[in-house]
Amino acid sequence: MASGGRTQADLKVIILGDHSVGKTSFIQRYLSGSFVTTQSTLGASLVMKKWSTYHVAIWDTAGEERFAAISNFYTRGAHAAILAYDVTNRESFDKLSSTFAKFLEDAHPDCLCVVVGMKSDLLTGSDPAVPTSDARDLAVNLNLNKANSNKTKSPSPAFFTTSAKTGENVENVFALIQTILISEFIPSSSRSQSDVPTSRSIRLDSTRTAPEKKSCC
Repeated sequence: MASGGRTQADLKVIILGDHSVGKTSFIQRYLSGSFVTTQSTLGASLVMKKWSTYHVAIWDTAGEERFAAISNFYTRGAHAAILAYDVTNRESFDKLSSTFAKFLEDAHPDCLCVVVGMKSDLLTGSDPAVPTSDARDLAVNLNLNKANSNKTKSPSPAFFTTSAKTGENVENVFALIQTILISEFIPSSSRSQSDVPTSRSIRLDSTRTAPEKKSCC
């Protein structure tokens, strides 16, 4: 655990995805509880968050191709990665596999990958551009063959549909990450029961409550 003087991160979380999918607004909703429209991130930006007694570094990365090398650098040693796409834009989802997944090669061997569909408020009853089954499958595939796959990760796909504008599922994404990362990466002798969220159950594979032709859970 970080202590005294200069703050040192105990855990590292990174968010990856194409430009304009809403990564920065998503993080700001989590940090401030409000919706803030922002300009695209240039390079990468860092915010620190306290989870109980632990310091967590949350890195927001640019999605433009010209910043690809920077994104690759900042994934190094990451304990969790949020792979974000716009639920109304199929291309932004396809780029998670074709462009951003390769950046995870330098992440921690047990890096938790959470696939997050953003801007669900734009659907207004219409079907998403990406079928839920495709997003679920990507979440499963990204988390296969982890060095410690027999530990605390749930077998359910780590997938959420979210909205920074309404706040839908934003807290749930980070509650899941907090629970798994503290359980896996913080020695049991160093943590207490209060370190892990317990006030409500954390639901994986969480999508909009609006009906779809096929239910995901």
